[in-house]
Amino acid sequence: MGKRGPTPAGKLSVVATKTAKRPGPPAGMSPRARGRWLSIVKDYAVDHFKAGDLPLLRAYCEAEAKHFLACERCDGDEAVIVVMTQNGPVPRENPWFKIMEKSAATMAALATKLRICANSRVSIKQAAKEPGEIEKRPARKMFGG
Repeated sequence: MGKRGPTPAGKLSVVATKTAKRPGPPAGMSPRARGRWLSIVKDYAVDHFKAGDLPLLRAYCEAEAKHFLACERCDGDEAVIVVMTQNGPVPRENPWFKIMEKSAATMAALATKLRICANSRVSIKQAAKEPGEIEKRPARKMFGG
């Protein structure tokens, strides 16, 4: 027995590690969605996205691309457009505005599931330590005790 315990019987060996690769964008994605995919995947650890996350990530990236297009088409906040008909001008809901709203809702839901938005990465304990938190009043005991 040595100074620090028994001498090991076998030799130590190094276990080969598997090098992980970042998932590439699937074929058939729009160019904007593809660029968004690459930027998101680059920002996270190599093993952050699992195989089951990839369809959700694609849906998120495509929703972001649709949202961007809809924002361009409806010039920001034009919820109503005027359509010329045989009977004259008629106000109608801008279809791009609806696409913008739906894609934003889709992005919000998927971002939380994929843990790519700030509030989905912060635990309750971490949130309690964040600066600016409203200080809790000390517990008041009855009769000053």
